[in-house]
Amino acid sequence: MFARQKPVVRDEGDVDDLEDYGRRAEKARVVERSPTPPPAPAPDVMVDYSGWIAHMKPIWREKRRQIAVAGRAGFGSKGGALGSMLAQQSNLLSSQVWDIVQITPVSGRPGEFKMWLLIGDTLQSVRLKIRREFLVNFVELPTADDAWPKTCMVEALTRTLPRSQRCINLVRVSTLEEDYIKDQPIYGELLNGPDVDGVYEMQVPLIVRALLRLGSSCVPDASRGVTLHTGLDRHFELDDLKRSGATLSRRRYLDRGQKLRYTYLFHTTSDSRHIFGLFLPDGTAKVYVVERGKSREVPNLERYYTEQLHKRKDVEQQKAASEQEAGVFTYADTIKIEVAFPGSEDIALRSLSRELTALASQKFASSLLIIHSPKPRAYFDERVAGSSQFPFIIIHSSKADNTFPALLWQAPACRRMVQHYLRASVWIKERIELADRFDVPICNLESDVPVFLADIDFARRLAQADLVLWWSPSSRPDLGGREADANSQQLAEELVNPEIGRAGCYSNACLEVDLRNLAIDAVLQSSLVYELEGGEGGASIGFEAASHNLDEYAKGTAHAAVSLGDAILPTQTFNILRSMVKAWSTEASKPDGAHWRLMIDHFWRWISSPAAKLYDPALYRFVHGLMRKTFSQLLAEFRRLGSEIVHADFGRIFLLTSKPSSSSAYAYANCASFPLPPSPRTIADDWMPCRRRLVGDLARTLSLHPARHPAVLGPARLDGHGQLCRRHLPSS
Repeated sequence: MFARQKPVVRDEGDVDDLEDYGRRAEKARVVERSPTPPPAPAPDVMVDYSGWIAHMKPIWREKRRQIAVAGRAGFGSKGGALGSMLAQQSNLLSSQVWDIVQITPVSGRPGEFKMWLLIGDTLQSVRLKIRREFLVNFVELPTADDAWPKTCMVEALTRTLPRSQRCINLVRVSTLEEDYIKDQPIYGELLNGPDVDGVYEMQVPLIVRALLRLGSSCVPDASRGVTLHTGLDRHFELDDLKRSGATLSRRRYLDRGQKLRYTYLFHTTSDSRHIFGLFLPDGTAKVYVVERGKSREVPNLERYYTEQLHKRKDVEQQKAASEQEAGVFTYADTIKIEVAFPGSEDIALRSLSRELTALASQKFASSLLIIHSPKPRAYFDERVAGSSQFPFIIIHSSKADNTFPALLWQAPACRRMVQHYLRASVWIKERIELADRFDVPICNLESDVPVFLADIDFARRLAQADLVLWWSPSSRPDLGGREADANSQQLAEELVNPEIGRAGCYSNACLEVDLRNLAIDAVLQSSLVYELEGGEGGASIGFEAASHNLDEYAKGTAHAAVSLGDAILPTQTFNILRSMVKAWSTEASKPDGAHWRLMIDHFWRWISSPAAKLYDPALYRFVHGLMRKTFSQLLAEFRRLGSEIVHADFGRIFLLTSKPSSSSAYAYANCASFPLPPSPRTIADDWMPCRRRLVGDLARTLSLHPARHPAVLGPARLDGHGQLCRRHLPSS
């Protein structure tokens, strides 16, 4: 650092004194510029209109550019104090969580939906555009320039295909729905080419993609510079919104229904007779009775409403109804009802449309429309124009609600209408809780709620694990074009539940055991079933998480399929199903787990129903095989406890005990039904409860006469199907 350095030698021409350096710097700073010409004056608009337009176009273009820049920055297009106030209000609303009330398609506009949002206390509708997305697995990727339509976006990705099919060259194609319809011939030629191994998720509806991604609440994506006024002025893309994250404070969906007002529309019909009842939030109602004749049989509905409301309040007070029993809105003590008799159904529908339009013009409160009718949603979309100004939910009425007597039918139909209206508050509260628990907009809940929610929950878990969905409206799952080959044998053979029957007359006490949630227990205890049969446990067949090396992942054998009988199922799919069932069971064990217990009760119906959108015959047969093995182990456990099997199926078991008296048989039943600690010899748990009761009415009859019948539990005779033959019982 301190070594002697070579001196710097400069040329003579480069050495100047300080005065020359200062003169050069001053000369460099002085730059002569030509004066800016003044802007040309605008021509007179009254003399040269074309010239005035040509002069103003650049000015207008610059203003539009400035407005666009301000809009992308999140500020309104208006200047001054008003524009600043609107910008602050827009930013405040954009920072809040938006509750989604309904997503419904717009007729005549493919790919466009109307989304109803509850922002603060305001119900607002915005336009939402959802792109068409599907996956294509290529053997060799197309290299031609015109192989893909110009309007689509192609992205390479890695996913696990259904039934563990090989993922070769998987790409995701995304395009607007109108462009997809316009370019249908190009897509048909591309997807039917020889290099295509399979096409997946083609049958997933657009609205389902929105439900899976957004759930019941969303927020604008700040990274895309999206605000509320952007969606109001233009529209929202699905990528502009994202699901709201978890917050420190527990936030309830729709504030448990307290932020909305409710309008109830009742409709019942039989042949050409109709009754429409519109109950408004202000405590008034309009009733329209349609009949070809001139009979006027409607009773005093105002007095009937008051009587039924008082009876309902008295019953609630006697039961000491808790807060959970109350509905989302309170009923007025009195109501004013106007009854009209239009000449036809169309006249009544037009009157309803006018009333709903007048209600929508009142901007002081948000209102949700509840429609109780046997008609589908399309009926009101087409014939009641005023219903499009509200988010509405359909209550599908039963056949009994639409059955009228031939004569004097108006009075009972109107009374039935009032009774349904008084039950609507509790019903809508239960739906809001369901929507909150399963993160689905309330108005998008379908008629078969448990099956629909199970499909949505399972689809979200599959998507989070990077599995491709096999969503299909038919009984054949979407397997990329292999539906007929992969499901031919499984759909042709019908599964048979095991059944054991020993007809005879038995002198000792008999017990009937009701089995519930056998499918739930079979899924949760799947690994223990194989241990009981002498196997090494669930890890040997892939039920438990196992470690894999990089070669197994590269070859695609990390998630190999396992077989149970003739059912072949990927281990990852079953593990996701079991994790979902375990989550349901955990939530159902809590005091407020009534909705999860509903899902557990309908689990077997969902997994075995071809109407389910994620129905898979392989998964159905796999769970059925687990149920058979669990059922066999349960019967073996009862035999070990000293009982004989008289009749047994998946629903109930008749046990012949060695106890001659009722007291000892009752003690045996309590001992055999207690949940046993987990051990290699036991498969009982809390989710396979057994409910015991004495066979038929014999116990109640004999308990009244213990002296005449020492064997209080008594003899019993059962046929081969487990039916009690009362004629063989001793007469009292």
